Amino acid sequence: MASSVTNVTNALQTQMNTERAARTQSAAQAASTQQPANSQPKSTPSPTSAANTINDTVTISTAATSVMRELTETPGQTMDEANRGDRQAQRLLAQEEAAAKAGQ
Repeated sequence: MASSVTNVTNALQTQMNTERAARTQSAAQAASTQQPANSQPKSTPSPTSAANTINDTVTISTAATSVMRELTETPGQTMDEANRGDRQAQRLLAQEEAAAKAGQ
């Protein structure tokens, strides 16, 4: 399960980096086409430059959210879920119990 989280994390980071690079490139192209070649850069930012800031928004898939929720779950939460009939929690507790018996 840890490798699947790593894969999801790596995929999300790659996607975010790609999107950020594309936005940065688009912003740079837009800035270069808006400024005349002979214009001097201003020493203080204009009020409109604040409106041109780039905001990154990340959307995490439902599957990734579920994986992160399961990985950050406490043992008490797992026990509660297993008692309420959650098959995944029951399997996890059975695996942990088997590993504890094998370790003795």
